[in-house]
Amino acid sequence: MERRTSVRRTPSRTHSRWNPTKEQIAMLENLYQQGMRTPNTQQIQEITSRLSVYGQIQGKNVFYWFQNHKARQRQKQKQQTTPYSNSFLHASHPISQNGLFSNVIFYDIALYILYYSIVSYLIEMNELMCMHLHCRP
Repeated sequence: MERRTSVRRTPSRTHSRWNPTKEQIAMLENLYQQGMRTPNTQQIQEITSRLSVYGQIQGKNVFYWFQNHKARQRQKQKQQTTPYSNSFLHASHPISQNGLFSNVIFYDIALYILYYSIVSYLIEMNELMCMHLHCRP
């Protein structure tokens, strides 16, 4: 019996992953710090043009960089607030130690979740308003 080995053909166009230069990252982070969160098509083209001086880049790279950076910033913000909420789960509340109001800890957690939801909503609304009004948050 003849054994066949499979040979993968390389496509005529290779798709390599974008590897941003230090200068490109620095410029993108600077734009983000200045308040740019979701650049429009024209802004993406302008940014791409400026960044192409420092290395290969396409508009989709700029688009996805902003999308990913915003998501990572939100994730980082959530991680920074998580230890605070976890402390409620492990802390002993003075009232609950005496056997009174054993659900006080859950009340504290509920208040924290409500507060966090309101703050997250306000941050998102601020970003949307700034995006439409072209201002800094």
